[in-house]
Amino acid sequence: MHPFTVGDLQDLLGERKGPCVSIYMPTHRRAAGGQEDRLRFKNLVDDARRRLAAVVAPRAVPRLLAPLDPMLDAAFWRGTLDGFAAFTAAGYARHFRVPAEVPERVIVSDTFHVRPLIRYLQSQRRWYVLSLAGNEIRFFEATATGLAPKTVPDMPRTPEEANIATGEKPGLSAHSSGGGHLNVHGDSEPRSEREDRARWFRAVDHAVCRLLRDEQAPLVLAGVSRVLSVYRSVSRYPNLVATGIEGNFVRSKPEDLFARAAPAATAALRSRETEAVDEYQRMNGAMRSSDDLVVVAAAAVQGRVRRLMIERGRTVRGNFDRATGEVKKRAARDDAYGDDVLDDLAGAVLVRGGEVFVVEKERMPTKSPVAATLRW
Repeated sequence: MHPFTVGDLQDLLGERKGPCVSIYMPTHRRAAGGQEDRLRFKNLVDDARRRLAAVVAPRAVPRLLAPLDPMLDAAFWRGTLDGFAAFTAAGYARHFRVPAEVPERVIVSDTFHVRPLIRYLQSQRRWYVLSLAGNEIRFFEATATGLAPKTVPDMPRTPEEANIATGEKPGLSAHSSGGGHLNVHGDSEPRSEREDRARWFRAVDHAVCRLLRDEQAPLVLAGVSRVLSVYRSVSRYPNLVATGIEGNFVRSKPEDLFARAAPAATAALRSRETEAVDEYQRMNGAMRSSDDLVVVAAAAVQGRVRRLMIERGRTVRGNFDRATGEVKKRAARDDAYGDDVLDDLAGAVLVRGGEVFVVEKERMPTKSPVAATLRW
């Protein structure tokens, strides 16, 4: 089952021709709950049909909802997790099962409603481990219960793969000496062990950075201290955890690595929201932060928002112009078209490389539903 990722979120935030239908609902993991989930989803689709009928021509409604028809089959609801989200618009349809409960709601607007999924990504506390054990590298993604091996495209897992990937002369080979040192020999002049490792790790880091380019997730290094030092000297990944786990992990099982790495990763994750709040307060005197929705919206489309905090549960009805950032508020009412300016604002920040935090009311540094730090 494909897990929901930051890349999926960015896909949902792409330009769409409205109206866009977003359906969320909690689901049951047990097989006996499948029928209940199916009936609940059918009722939500009927709700979406009524909302669409109020904003588009009647003949367009069946066409917009047609991608949801396969989801009304009983077999579709086997193997569900804790939450489900479905999205459909003209020429577009996606659905996701997530291991976290999401609020039940139907929203029809110019864009997809993504805030519950942003919150889910935060709650997932995504983090990774890169094990530099001997002359082989292993990469893991953390789940709720342990580490799962993850493939990194084009990452050289061994020195030999690094030599081939970089097109080095055919005569070259790499091996580990009895003391675990990397030696390279062949048609070129000998290089020091540190230079060889740095060259290898530079290629590894390039592949890791490319894979995680849309992530803000911590990466924990595992290995002996001298090896970790070399990797840190060449790495450009901005969320490398300062405290790695030191030791020889050549024969270590993923569960052992998880137990050792989890405290460092959890501390790094916990500090991010606190760091965002502190940064907002620190930047306030330097005119580098704002809680004015109009100011923040304009800054968002200019790519100036570094970090955006949105109060959990707050909604601002209105329209957000993705090109200019202009906000036009309207009276809060439960009508068919559910545009939420805060949702669109979060999307504008994310697609321009900013961070978004959905923050509890008591943790917000201001009474406004938004608080942002600016890049300039």
